[in-house]
This record gives sequence, C-alpha cells and structure tokens, in this order.
Amino acid sequence: MSGHVLGAEAQGSILPGKPPHSRLVVRAPIDSVAVLDASGARIGSVRYLMVDLCTGCVRAAVLTLGGLFPIGERFYPVPWEWLRFDVRRQVFTAEVDRRRLCRAPSYEHGTAPAWGSDYEARLRRFYGTSREPREASAT
Repeated sequence: MSGHVLGAEAQGSILPGKPPHSRLVVRAPIDSVAVLDASGARIGSVRYLMVDLCTGCVRAAVLTLGGLFPIGERFYPVPWEWLRFDVRRQVFTAEVDRRRLCRAPSYEHGTAPAWGSDYEARLRRFYGTSREPREASAT
C-alpha cells in the first residue's frame, strides 16, 4: 500500500451508483487481510481500501466481520488512521474492538453509501477523530 494514485488496475472500479466525478475509488480485492484488536483477537478482515483519486491517499478501509457467505454480508468503513499494518505478522491492528465495530456505520453488499464529505464526517464522528487522513504506513 502506498500513497500513490492507483494505476490501470483501478480502472472501472468507481463505486457503483456514484457520479463519474467521484473522488474515491475502491481498490479491491486486497486478499481479505486479517484485522486484530489491541488484545490480538481477530475482529474481521479488510476487504477494500477507499482511495482518494486526487491525493492518492487511502481514506478508509472497509472491513467485514467474517462469515462463510457474502449474502447479507455487512461492510464497515473504518478511517485509515485507525489501522496499522504489522509487517511481521502480515495483519492490520485496529484502534477499535469488535463490539464497537458492530455499532459502527455499515452497509450491506450492493448498497454502498454515497461517499463524500458528509459520509466521511459521519464516520469521523462515530470513531471520534477529526484527524486528517495520513499516508499509508507500516509497523
């Protein structure tokens, strides 16, 4: 993951139902990388990254909580600054536990929200952060 704008592999992956002037693109799949909470318990997997096309920076990671079937699967966008990648273990660690994540703004497969400053502000209010997105980093 880097702070660079995605290349041709992202072509055609603008969020369904979004106007063509959308600034965010879905970079998927990323092989469902595991997400652990601070105690090391698995809370889900990163399924998608939301990348700002103008800056090339990741704005959010979209998590799933697991399950065998995608039918009825829920997606949980988490502000990028709430995650850190552990290079040694090849997992993300999150500043959120599963119980809080279950109460977070989410959506079902095929019903992506209207991404924009209003939705991003809603996420930041829920997660209690006003920090601007950071460049991708690893620990």
